[in-house]
Amino acid sequence: MFESHGHFKVSVQNNTIHVLALGPFNTQAVSNYKEDLILAIQQIEGPWTQLNQMHQNCLYTPEAQQQMHHLTQFRKEQGLIAVAFIFKDCFGASILQEQLSSIYSKIRIPCQFFDDSASASLWLQQQMDSSI
Repeated sequence: MFESHGHFKVSVQNNTIHVLALGPFNTQAVSNYKEDLILAIQQIEGPWTQLNQMHQNCLYTPEAQQQMHHLTQFRKEQGLIAVAFIFKDCFGASILQEQLSSIYSKIRIPCQFFDDSASASLWLQQQMDSSI
């Protein structure tokens, strides 16, 4: 087993999972993230959204990107309806935005990119309201 490269801190507030991500990410980091997500999802009833704050070099290895694709499909099956991303001091943000857009569009989960948490939270609330 390889050492984890990258870190995800997961918390829940209402029906939104908040993730603080510090990259870059390998498959072990994504595996650890999945374990934390499962615990967070168990605290939520009904549809939910996710707000991700991405810091540092937030790129994924090709293997970790494939793993994230599977994890995103799993999250959709568990009630995820929309994801917002905020890039903070994030190296490679344009490449990461392309990676993430590709993953979420293939699985048909709306995702948007923001500069601040207020705008991201407002958009997520709108997505939640329109899903009811």
